[in-house]
Amino acid sequence: MNIFKPENEQPPFALRTRDAAKALGISQSTLERLTKAGELPVKKTGRCNLYPTEALQRWLNTEAEGGSHATN
Repeated sequence: MNIFKPENEQPPFALRTRDAAKALGISQSTLERLTKAGELPVKKTGRCNLYPTEALQRWLNTEAEGGSHATN
């Protein structure tokens, strides 16, 4: 299952900060903190941060399997 793709639609290659946080179910401030800590990959384009959806999915899967920020 891809959390970034609505039914019958190709997922976007990247999401902006608000959309990435919403897709992951975390706040924008948490997303920004994880980004600054180097936990999440980001491409800065001018004043816009773009988060690659495949990298976000991999990060979420790692966390769900007991990654460094997983909670029980």
